[in-house]
Amino acid sequence: KYFLYQFIDFLALTSDFHNVSLSETDSIKTAIVSSFGDEPPKELFLKLINLVSGQYLTTLSPSFEIRQPTILRTLLAVYLKSEILQDLFSFVAKILQNSTKNCIEAHKGEVDIFLIDLLYKWRNDKDISINLVASAMSLFMLISKTISSFAVVQKFISLFSPIHRRFLSKYHCLIIKSMCGILAAAHKTPLSCLPLREPCTFDIEGLKGENLDKGFS
Repeated sequence: KYFLYQFIDFLALTSDFHNVSLSETDSIKTAIVSSFGDEPPKELFLKLINLVSGQYLTTLSPSFEIRQPTILRTLLAVYLKSEILQDLFSFVAKILQNSTKNCIEAHKGEVDIFLIDLLYKWRNDKDISINLVASAMSLFMLISKTISSFAVVQKFISLFSPIHRRFLSKYHCLIIKSMCGILAAAHKTPLSCLPLREPCTFDIEGLKGENLDKGFS
């Protein structure tokens, strides 16, 4: 356990020039589960948060930028059966709400795919509360309202498939409502944007100078 703590601290200190890969992340997860079981200690939680942020945090605050996105997935995975899971979901939500960049980094770390796989697994699990399912879905929506991919969309659609080809999930309405929320947010997202930093140049096709005589908005 001491070696594992030291290794996590080492990765946090080297975040400026080393990004933890998915294979390294899986190895860390296996080591944590083997060492601590379903209820890892708070000390490990703090060290993982330091690794996610790539720095030593003096206070446990979600107001930081994600620098090791794959570790965020590990953080959720190792506390999946823990009693603090609901609080962890809330904490991660605040991290994502802190900046758009954090949502992009979470997508790079495949946190959204991890959440969909989790929701698919929970569809027919009677021991999982609706609050946990809703929290996991809320995290997924925070990421998907900012960034997504073809692979993520394919995974999400799988949540609508009938269980045993016969029954709808008891969370089916929640899934539909979430999809509608993502689509509504997509309509409000600008198709493109203009950078505010200098120098800024861009090409516009099909627009003449006289079209801008009275300005534009």
